[in-house]
Amino acid sequence: MDERNNIRLRQLATMVCVGAGVGLVYMPFVSEIVSGDVALRFAAQGALVTFLLFGFEVFVAQGPMSEPLRRLPFVPVFIIKTLITTALIVIAFGIGGLFLFPGRFAVETSFADLARDIGFSLTVSAALQFVLMVSAVVGGRVLTNIVLGRYHRPLAEERLFMFLDVTGSTALAERFGGIGAYSMISRLFFDVAQETARYGGETHEYIGDEVVVTWPLEQGLQEARCVKCYFAICDRIASRAARYERDFGLVPEFRVSLHGGPIVAGQCGDDKIEIVYFGDTINTAARLQEACKDFERSLLISGELLRQMALPPEYTALSVGKTQLRGRESE
Repeated sequence: MDERNNIRLRQLATMVCVGAGVGLVYMPFVSEIVSGDVALRFAAQGALVTFLLFGFEVFVAQGPMSEPLRRLPFVPVFIIKTLITTALIVIAFGIGGLFLFPGRFAVETSFADLARDIGFSLTVSAALQFVLMVSAVVGGRVLTNIVLGRYHRPLAEERLFMFLDVTGSTALAERFGGIGAYSMISRLFFDVAQETARYGGETHEYIGDEVVVTWPLEQGLQEARCVKCYFAICDRIASRAARYERDFGLVPEFRVSLHGGPIVAGQCGDDKIEIVYFGDTINTAARLQEACKDFERSLLISGELLRQMALPPEYTALSVGKTQLRGRESE
């Protein structure tokens, strides 16, 4: 199971627990009977609603089948997901009416009760969806750490960085124009993100035609995950070569560097809060990516990082010698 599915399962389990809790909170407002059995039923109903809603969200809406949907503008995506969410809530309460609250639909106020429950569920769902959307924008780990105040004071960490830069972006802009070049690079970064997330990488930032991905050092080194991620990206782009040729007349190429070590992480900003990494490690990773062009390589890994990594037998590392990177005193 890939790391993205592990994250999705943890998200779904968290949401189901939250849904069960919301069901318990909702019980005193709509039930004249409060008992252990009734409480379990309300908790089960809340868990069922969130299981269907967020099972769809994390495994379908965020899955490979829904890539065309995620490329659409916000408004149509919002309308489509609202309709699907409403249908899933109705299904969840239909199942609940059959198995958890038998005879519920036989009472005179059943329609009004159902409408009330659906309205409440939509409100809670919208709040949870908002949390997921914010998490998608700033990153789940970043959002958690901001909420917990982890980086309110600078912290020393060890992290691994991947710098991926699109080759020949200036020529692309001259050929396609700014909008055309952006469209292709945006498509490429979308495909890259599918693989980095699958291998547990976290997109740190996009800088023009460059994307920076990071892992906790130990996690990125585990089973050479960062190297496997690079080749998975290559395979994904190759499998979509025909689409790129059709839409842009070429298949994008890129250069990648991998380096890791100690950094300092801290929370910066006021009107826009970000987690920022400081230190020689991230600077070296950036300079190493620049050196890809000099060595005519699409992937460069620092010797310091490679010495900490056990490469699988299908990979062979080739030394390109030493170099003095810009901004560093030693080779």
